[in-house]
Amino acid sequence: MVIDMQKGEHKTPAFIEKNLHGQIPILELDNGTYISESIAICRYFDALNPLPSMFGTTPESIGRIDMHLRRIELLLGRNVSVSWVNGPVVAKIAKGRFV
Repeated sequence: MVIDMQKGEHKTPAFIEKNLHGQIPILELDNGTYISESIAICRYFDALNPLPSMFGTTPESIGRIDMHLRRIELLLGRNVSVSWVNGPVVAKIAKGRFV
């Protein structure tokens, strides 16, 4: 399924039934249920096909992978979120069209 975020397809009632937060990605399972959030989807696939593991096999590799995932989530994800929310407003201000 392709969702066009610019058209707001992720906020339609049909999509909200699949994910109450209207966020992507989501994975539809064969039984009709859905999993959302990138890491949760990756952990699902990792559990289905554990070798090679996407999340490490030793305590050190598991810890290092989780460390990097948290860094991405907290440092990069926050900046991307702020830009996504505020970017259109900033663009209008920069062009002098903010009302």
